[in-house]
This record gives sequence, structure tokens and C-alpha cells, in this order.
Amino acid sequence: MSSVATAPVPAKKLMTADEFLVFCERPENDDRTFELVRGEVFEMSLPTKMHGIVVSNTNTRLANYAEQIGPGYPVAGDSGVILERDPDTVRGPDVAYFIDVDNFEEVDDGWAETSPVLAIEVRSPNDKEKEIHQKVQEYLTAGVRVVWVV
Repeated sequence: MSSVATAPVPAKKLMTADEFLVFCERPENDDRTFELVRGEVFEMSLPTKMHGIVVSNTNTRLANYAEQIGPGYPVAGDSGVILERDPDTVRGPDVAYFIDVDNFEEVDDGWAETSPVLAIEVRSPNDKEKEIHQKVQEYLTAGVRVVWVV
């Protein structure tokens, strides 16, 4: 009886949030959207016009709220939020509302390291229920107080 030795399978190199930011800023990735899920990069499909309208209207209403009531500010356009470390997860909610700074000058460039108080996902026709549920759970686990699926 002979045994065949097999080489160990190399572990997949997981990307960190910092490496992911550099990856997303490459010129060849312009006009593309990605998320980092437990160290692995996933490309997201481009949103439709209707999706953009819902995101724009939602963001406008939150901006009006922030201006009238405060504190806080909304962000839109899949701005990255670090939800998990080691391995890293960076998700881009369609709209999010933060209360982590008092003025614009205090906002750091790059991924948000503080969870928003509200994360909003606009459901697209091709979104799978399981994937939406997973994102909602990740937001809540990371400390987001409220998650809306629109």
C-alpha cells in the first residue's frame, strides 16, 4: 500500500481594512463598488436609477433633520464603515447617520471606524433575503442602533 503525500493548501490571504482602502483607490477600480467581508473582497453590482432616487431622497430627509435638530450628519453612496476586525469587514450602507463628531473638520477621511447610529439598506430587485439579513445582523452586532431596509 502506497501513500501519496499531498502538499498543504496555502491559507488564503485575507485583506485588512487598510489594504482594502488602497485596493479601492486603484485607478482600475474607479466606478466599481466593493465590500470587504471577513477579509474577502466582493464586487457589488451597480445600483439602478430607482435605487439612486430612493437613496437620494432618504439622504436629503436625514440632512434636513440634521440641520434642524442635530446633532449628526448623514452619508450616502456606500461610504465604508468598519464593522469587524480580524478578519476585517467593511460594508457600505446606502445611507448612514453618524453622531461621532461636532463639525465637518473633525470627519476623518477613509473608512468610518465608529458605527453610525442608523444604517439604511435600499433593497434592489437582485438582493437576496439571506444577504440582506446578514448585513442587518452585522450592523447590529457592530453597534448600529437602528437598521432600516427600504
